[in-house]
Amino acid sequence: MKFVNVGQLKAKTSEILRIVEKEDVVITRYGKPHAVLHRITEDELEDFVIVNHPEFKARRKQAKQAYQEGKTTDIDNLIQEIRDGRL
Repeated sequence: MKFVNVGQLKAKTSEILRIVEKEDVVITRYGKPHAVLHRITEDELEDFVIVNHPEFKARRKQAKQAYQEGKTTDIDNLIQEIRDGRL
C-alpha cells in the first residue's frame, strides 16, 4: 500500500492511477489518512453502486432489524406471497 498526499495526487494523477492498478493508495491530507484509491473494474462497478445506494442501505438495515426481532418467513411462504400479489 502506498501513501500520497493531496499535492502529489494533483500533480501526478495519471502516475498514481497506474499504481492503483497494482495496489491501493492512501491519500493523506495534512499528514492524516483521508481517502483510499482502490481499483474497480466495470464488472464490479454495478455492485459497488447498488451496495452503497442510500435506499439499499436503509432496506438492509430494516431487514437486519426484522431478523433480529424474529420477523422472518421461509422462502416457500415468501414465494407464495409474491404469487398471490400480497408482496
